[in-house]
Amino acid sequence: MLIIEIDFPLFYGWINRELVASGKRQKHINAFGGEDRFWLAGPEPDMHRQTTATLWAITEHVYMYVENDVQVDQQAIESAEDAS
Repeated sequence: MLIIEIDFPLFYGWINRELVASGKRQKHINAFGGEDRFWLAGPEPDMHRQTTATLWAITEHVYMYVENDVQVDQQAIESAEDAS
């Protein structure tokens, strides 16, 4: 039996560090319209639920998701983008 030991550093996937450091966004890799699931928690221990939300905007510091069954005015999203 052959045993091979390989010492890899902790790795969570490939990251384009050069692109991240540049601060530039590229249209083909922005996930606008993509859905993710989130756990929401309230102040009480039993006040939690899971929801699905859609990515509506990305700013330098914020990814703005909106819960799927919530109506949102696009102008409100753009205003929030400008504020962040």
